[in-house]
Amino acid sequence: MRSIIPMALSAMLAAPMACADRGRTVEEAAASINEADYMRKLAVIADDSMMGRDTPSEGLDKTAQWIAAEFERYGLEPGGDDGSFLQRWPYPAYAQDWDATTVEVDGGPALTLGEELAYVGSPMTGELTGGVVVVAGSQSDLSSLAELDVRGRHVLVFPGSPIPRRITRVARVLQEPAGIFIVSDLEGEAWDTYVADQRESVRRIYGEPDLEGPPTFAIRRDAALALLEAAGLAAPSNVGAITARPIPGIALNVTASARKVDDLAAPNVAGILRGSDPDLRNE
Repeated sequence: MRSIIPMALSAMLAAPMACADRGRTVEEAAASINEADYMRKLAVIADDSMMGRDTPSEGLDKTAQWIAAEFERYGLEPGGDDGSFLQRWPYPAYAQDWDATTVEVDGGPALTLGEELAYVGSPMTGELTGGVVVVAGSQSDLSSLAELDVRGRHVLVFPGSPIPRRITRVARVLQEPAGIFIVSDLEGEAWDTYVADQRESVRRIYGEPDLEGPPTFAIRRDAALALLEAAGLAAPSNVGAITARPIPGIALNVTASARKVDDLAAPNVAGILRGSDPDLRNE
C-alpha cells in the first residue's frame, strides 16, 4: 500500500513517517515531532522570500521545491511527474468577455455592459433567460434572503447599505437565481472607475468556466428604476422585512461569455511512503 501526501501537510508530517519507514517504532516516530522543528518548517514556508505563495506564483514554486527537497532528505519515493516529487496541475486565468456578454431586455429599456451594467461575478459562459423579481428591505441580516423564492429568475437587489461591497455575500445566499443585478449608488466618475476596474478583472478557475453560479452584475440605480418604471412600479423601500416582488412584463436574457487570458499551472508535491505489508505495499 502507498500513501500520497498532500503538499501543505506533508512538510510537517514527513519526518516522523520517514523515521517509521526506516525501522523505528510508531512511538519513536511520534516522539521525533518537536516544537522547534515544527516552527522551523513553518518559518521557512511563511518567510518573505516565499512572497506570499499565491496560486500560482514564483513563491509557490519555491515552496514546492523546498518541500520536495525535504521529501528526498527524509527518504520518501517520488510520486510526481517524470520520476520527480513535483506535479503540475492546470489553473488557467479567465476574464469575462465584455464584448460578448449581453443582457437583452424584453419589455423594458436597454441595458449595456460598460454603461448601465458592470460584470462583477466569476467568469462564465452560457445563456440564461427568466423573469425578474425585485428584492428590497433591510438587509442587515442577509440570511433572510435564503427564504425568498427566486429560483430561475433574475434578481434585482435594492440594497439597504452601499453596494457593490456585499455582492459576493448576496450571491452566496440567494437560492438558485438565474442572474443577480445589484443596484449601485455609484455615479459619474466613481461609476466609470468601478466599471473600468471590473473590466480588467481576471479570475483563476480550475477547469472550464460554466454556469454553475449565477452571472452577477452591478447596475446603476437610474437604470434599475427605469426598469421598474417600464412596469409601472415605484422604487421599493429598504425599510422593513426583505421581500421579493415580480416585475410584470419584464424578462431578461443573459448571454455570458468568458475568455482565457493565460494558461497557468500550479505545483503540487507528492511523496510515497511504502507500507510494511509485503502484499499491499505496491498497490
